[in-house]
Amino acid sequence: MYLISLILGIIQGITEFLPISSSGHLIVFREILNFEISDSLSFDIAVHFGTLLAVIVFFYKDVVRLIKAWFTSFTNLKKMNSDQKVAWQVILGTIPAAIIGALFSEWIDNYIRNTLVVIITLIAGGILFLIIERFYKAKLDMKDLNWKTAFTIGIAQAIALIPGVSRSGITIITGMGFKLHRTEAARFSFLLGIPAILGATVWGVIKLDYSVMENSDWIIFAIGIISSAIVGFFAIKFLFAILKKYSMRPFAYYRFVLAIVLIIYLFLK
Repeated sequence: MYLISLILGIIQGITEFLPISSSGHLIVFREILNFEISDSLSFDIAVHFGTLLAVIVFFYKDVVRLIKAWFTSFTNLKKMNSDQKVAWQVILGTIPAAIIGALFSEWIDNYIRNTLVVIITLIAGGILFLIIERFYKAKLDMKDLNWKTAFTIGIAQAIALIPGVSRSGITIITGMGFKLHRTEAARFSFLLGIPAILGATVWGVIKLDYSVMENSDWIIFAIGIISSAIVGFFAIKFLFAILKKYSMRPFAYYRFVLAIVLIIYLFLK
């Protein structure tokens, strides 16, 4: 069980930041590996918390700068500098996922956290990647974001609550659709993900049924958190190295291949 927790933590660390869907991979691999724990959804939240630690460490300077900028923005809300605007845009972009998550999280968990939904969203997301790349023209940096773009990227993040969509993937290509450079779109995507993942973690802790937790479960959670945090940090570095030189197309093709593998798996199941 501990080994499986380590494997799933590694999978989460890789797939949370690469645009190939962490929730989709966790659903599928947990089923394949026959991973059983008292509260499997809370394990997902635990490894997401691990990747939250990874993104905070990786973007530590950005996070500190934006927090300071947000507090200082109250002195002159009518004439904010670029950091102050981005800080508020992160908050604005968080609102759609917060609302959708609060209203529909239980419905999503009960009805669409399954392999078939993952297959559909993997294919749809891959097609969208290819369409955006076909017409992509980079012009803007993160400081050039306007409020409409930030909110639209936030809506995209809310859509990523559907398993298989990929939070990083859909927010990055939405930013690219508004002509953000790939790395700048990824940077805003990860900063936007910090309050979203933090909120989901806090909500999961509140909902956790501690009465069914066993001592071994806490060790399993710890292994998942640590492994996802370490691997997640290096996954971010890898993604930025890719986006500086290449397009999103390789990730689209990976999604198609994975969808085919899962289709075969369903038939053989």
